[in-house]
Amino acid sequence: DSFLELNAHTLGGYRFLGVLGRGGMGIVYEAEPIAGGPRVALKTLQTSSAASLARLKAEFRVAADLAHPNFVKLGELDTTDREPYFTMEIVRGQSFADYVRASFESAAAGPNLPCSERRLRESLRQLADGLAAIHAIGLIH
Repeated sequence: DSFLELNAHTLGGYRFLGVLGRGGMGIVYEAEPIAGGPRVALKTLQTSSAASLARLKAEFRVAADLAHPNFVKLGELDTTDREPYFTMEIVRGQSFADYVRASFESAAAGPNLPCSERRLRESLRQLADGLAAIHAIGLIH
């Protein structure tokens, strides 16, 4: 667990409210600006190293180049505080699988179909649009 999770309740101008998720590189917290304003997702590093800091900065720069409705909007990158972080909008929702299964609309479509075909098709279209945007700036995911 990170120093933040164990010992701190604030970072920069943000107050931590809880953990939203963990990945191989970092921890994402739900946070609110101490000065007021909307809550954000705040990503920190799990380990402090020059390589992990470089990856955090690179992730922010790449995401900053992506202007697309299927990507989160970024806030700020701060590498001057006791732990580097960046902020982004919070997206409330559910997993892809839960979403496409949540509104199975027609028993006539067959009892073995585990999802709503309409939601699945629309979600895959949005996924393809997002991947096309990534590829348009020269990246491969």
